[in-house]
Amino acid sequence: MPDQGQVESLAAPGSVKRMNQWHGWAITGHCVCMGDDYLTSDVDQAEVVKRELLLLNPAVRSDPDRVREYLHPDFLEFGKSGRRWDLEAVVEALAIDPSSPSEETTELTPVHVADDVVLLTYRIDGQCGASLRSSLWVRDAGSWRLRFHQGTPAPSGSQDRALAQPA
Repeated sequence: MPDQGQVESLAAPGSVKRMNQWHGWAITGHCVCMGDDYLTSDVDQAEVVKRELLLLNPAVRSDPDRVREYLHPDFLEFGKSGRRWDLEAVVEALAIDPSSPSEETTELTPVHVADDVVLLTYRIDGQCGASLRSSLWVRDAGSWRLRFHQGTPAPSGSQDRALAQPA
C-alpha cells in the first residue's frame, strides 16, 4: 500500500483527495467515491479498487518494484490483444511504455467471491478503443495482490451496456 506521502503526491490540492490520475475517483478513508456517489464502503473492496487504479497510473506503471508489489508472483493476464502475459512480461512491457490505457475508467464493480478474494470488473475507454476488464485480487501475506487480469475488446459508446435477450 502506498504510504501517505505517495498518496499525497497523487492528490490534487483540496480537502477531498481527488486523484487526477485515477480519473476523478477519490479514496476517502475506507470509501471509494466519485462526487457524492459511493462505490463501496467495504475496506477490502476499497483497497482493491485503489490498487487497481494505481496500476493504471503511469507513475506506478513505470516503476518495476511498485508493479511487482501489486502483482502476485503467479500473475497471469489474457490481454485485450489475446496475448498471455506473466509477471515478468508485464513488468518489462510497462517499464518500456508506462502510459495508461485509460482516458476514462467507469463501471467499477468489486465483489467478494471468497474471504480473501475480490473480483473487480470495469470498463476502460481510451485512445486504443474500449475494453471490458476483470481482475481477480487475492490477499497474499496480508496484502492484496493481483492474481489474474483479462481485457476484452468492447464496442465504443453504450452499445455493450444492454444485456443480450434470450432467444
